Amino acid sequence: MRPDLTVPRYQLGSALFETGDFPGAALQFETAVARSPNWPEAHLSLATAYAREDRMTDAIAEYQKVIELRPNHYSAHLLMGRALALSGNPTAAVTVLMRAVELQPKSPEPHRFLADAYVQLGQQTDADRERAAAQRLRATAQ
Repeated sequence: MRPDLTVPRYQLGSALFETGDFPGAALQFETAVARSPNWPEAHLSLATAYAREDRMTDAIAEYQKVIELRPNHYSAHLLMGRALALSGNPTAAVTVLMRAVELQPKSPEPHRFLADAYVQLGQQTDADRERAAAQRLRATAQ
């Protein structure tokens, strides 16, 4: 009824994402981002939809936009680091994931993703250290 409203577009994108319609979700999030370019969560949702479509270059650009808008956004650092590793850039992934560790030192996820990046870099000792840290943090959280 009101296609000019941004929040309903974002909400529709969220609903489509939940149903697994990632291209449809991306389209709605793109509209929300175009209308509200300084809305970090809209960029994060768009990035995540792109990642689910295996559009890693686009996802990374959107995660970067979130970080520009909110430099201490943990999820953007975590997911951007993962996307960088998946797209074949483990060196950049390590840098971004280390920032995620700084932002949430008790979270096991960045350590798990760091382990994967270190494996790609052939740094098995570092990978083992990060896996151990992830396991320790998971056990502590339970």
